[in-house]
Amino acid sequence: MRDIHYNIQALLDYLPYVYRTDEVVEICNGLSINLEEFFIDLVISELEYCVSTSSEKLNEWAKIVGVDLVSNADISEQRSQIIAAMKNNDITTTKAIKSIVESYSNATCEIIEHFEDYSFTIKFIDKVGIPRRIDIIRKSIDKVKPAHLNYDFIFKYRTWGEIKALNKNYKNYKDKKKTYKKLRESEVL
Repeated sequence: MRDIHYNIQALLDYLPYVYRTDEVVEICNGLSINLEEFFIDLVISELEYCVSTSSEKLNEWAKIVGVDLVSNADISEQRSQIIAAMKNNDITTTKAIKSIVESYSNATCEIIEHFEDYSFTIKFIDKVGIPRRIDIIRKSIDKVKPAHLNYDFIFKYRTWGEIKALNKNYKNYKDKKKTYKKLRESEVL
């Protein structure tokens, strides 16, 4: 449950002093509690009507857009899966595929079309290594692309020259248990 607080100004402040009997004070206190709970419920329900702030209604959002949520994915991954499906408007364009890939990977990509062999390539521009959600990206692309099109990815990797240019010795990497593969594909050295 979300931690939302809402304070109602004391209802007694609206009443003339002459009406402030013990019974009226109890009634106003009870009403204040009910009004605060009502406004908290109202704020929470408003948050559920937007995918980017929803938490409890994500399964319903997924049904609306026709997505099977990955059950072990965290809430931000589930939200981005739903948002990516919402961006698809049944007309698959390079812009739509780019939008899907970028919303899952949080990276900039370029779509290169190869008309002669009915394929396209997705090239990651600014993210080093293979994105964490590559399996979800593949499933989403497969769902929206025309069946006759093939596709592939081009990932960005660090060269040994780029790693050496950081002027850190081998012992520094070895102490952190970083292999060449990790150095080549990881975002942060």
